[in-house]
Amino acid sequence: MKLLLSALAASALACSSGPSSSAGSAAPDASLDPTDSKALLAEVDRLQGELKDRPKSFEVLGALGNLYYENARYLDAVDTYRQALAFATPLEAEAKALQDKGIKPAAEVPVECRRSGPSYGLAQIAETARKLDPQHDLAC
Repeated sequence: MKLLLSALAASALACSSGPSSSAGSAAPDASLDPTDSKALLAEVDRLQGELKDRPKSFEVLGALGNLYYENARYLDAVDTYRQALAFATPLEAEAKALQDKGIKPAAEVPVECRRSGPSYGLAQIAETARKLDPQHDLAC
């Protein structure tokens, strides 16, 4: 999870299509230790202005919430977890609708729904699941 946050910080600046919004900002610290939660949080705080408007995934928000929690920033953690839940809520509703129709999940998670690489997360799994039959969709 911590490695995900340091990768987020690095990729946010690397993917920037225009000039930086803050004149004095610098690139993420490449020597950052991904196991040092205090240093990671300091780096996230330092880059907060540049990361604020970037799209975030369920996985990134969950990792950020965990980082806030580990550093006793509980209100920030709660806010971040709520944002992550906003991603999951519609997907849970879809799963509940399938269950209400009496559809049982398939015995195994379909290969198409298994994680594959760091950029493959909840949104991609849900999109793939919608293309499958209801039993395999529910298993995803």
